[in-house]
Amino acid sequence: MFGRRIPRSAVAALLMIPAFGAGLAVSAAASGSPSTTFYACLHKGSLSRVSASTHSCRSDSTKVSWNAVGPQGTQGIQGIQGAQGQQGVQGVQGPPGLKGVTGSQGPNGDTGAPGAPGANGQSPVEDVTWYPTLPPSPVNSTETLNSTTQIEAGSTIVAVGTPTLTGDLSSCTGGFNVNVSLQVNAGYYLAEWDAGVGANFSSLTANAYVGSTYTPAATNGLEIRGDCYDLSHHPLPFPGVSVSVTMMWTHATPQHTIT
Repeated sequence: MFGRRIPRSAVAALLMIPAFGAGLAVSAAASGSPSTTFYACLHKGSLSRVSASTHSCRSDSTKVSWNAVGPQGTQGIQGIQGAQGQQGVQGVQGPPGLKGVTGSQGPNGDTGAPGAPGANGQSPVEDVTWYPTLPPSPVNSTETLNSTTQIEAGSTIVAVGTPTLTGDLSSCTGGFNVNVSLQVNAGYYLAEWDAGVGANFSSLTANAYVGSTYTPAATNGLEIRGDCYDLSHHPLPFPGVSVSVTMMWTHATPQHTIT
């Protein structure tokens, strides 16, 4: 952008532009006009007639020119990153949004198919106390069946507690036997009293059947049986007694009858 090549002897003069010329350059740069060109006359290392308009110089001077803004320099090295600034104050919470529209209720679904019936479970366990009475009889052996207490097949019977026997068996001079068992399971005793000659009939203790467990294969009832003997072990009329027996009954099905 120079109008004429500047001799090397004039370079120093350009670097020493008087305050007047420098002021023009700063003013032009500040005005944001990078295309402004300045003109001057160079004579023996001194500049004169500095102006933004072109003009002629005397014959003993050299006309020079330069741009207000020089060519862009190379990019400098990136500076060190500054310290992080403090966190700004949290903004005020905005107002809540409007409530959305309630959706319409969907149609009812079809009724599902009924589930398969469940297996029959056992009924709860219960304790049942039986109070049978064996009446007097002229026959040496008498048994009575409880026709209302029916134990269903598959249930479980366990003798619990202490059975009792009440009655006057002193006429049985040779001994006696009283037992309580399941009706169709002979020998499945829930309680038994057995005394021989000389037994203390006022203090009778049942044999140890407590804890014995029975599971009848068919519907069953309860049975009480009594025998009375003389000293020769001949049968005697049975005087009659009452007993109490407690059993823990786990039912196989909910259907049962208790008396």
